[in-house]
Amino acid sequence: MIQVQSTWFPLYDRNPQKFVTNIFRARDADYIPVTQRVFRSRRYPSHVTLPISTRAGAGGKPGSVHRTTVVSGGGDD
Repeated sequence: MIQVQSTWFPLYDRNPQKFVTNIFRARDADYIPVTQRVFRSRRYPSHVTLPISTRAGAGGKPGSVHRTTVVSGGGDD
């Protein structure tokens, strides 16, 4: 499963999902729920490229990092 988000909360900051002049002064009423959509078809498949790291090896050294691409086709054209 891949989860698509429009914010890095709680790692960085909250996204009110609408324009405010200063995001750091956004009020509770400024935050609205939204639905993120990824459109796809056989002709125009969507894809996501993700960094994948392996577990740390002996001695706690990080494992290798490589990129993988997930392609989602299907659906109607």
